[in-house]
Amino acid sequence: MRRVFLAVLCGCAAHAAVINGVVLDRATGRPLARSLVALRPVEGAGSKAQSVRANRGGQFHFTVSAGAYLLRATRSGFAPFQYGQRDWK
Repeated sequence: MRRVFLAVLCGCAAHAAVINGVVLDRATGRPLARSLVALRPVEGAGSKAQSVRANRGGQFHFTVSAGAYLLRATRSGFAPFQYGQRDWK
């Protein structure tokens, strides 16, 4: 099972944030279209969880309130990957 590589760019303001990124196949570097990208606030953040499908170029976009979040990408045939993860386990 191949791993998914997740590239994330964050832009933050005082009351809102935009999270953009691209889901890539780690082995080939190709974008993984239709990957499910889920954004979950850390406990106590008070925001709600969101999810989107990556577009044809593997790109995704979230607009959220300021806070701390966990970002996770999954796609059939690939091991799930969470931003900051170092090992497949």
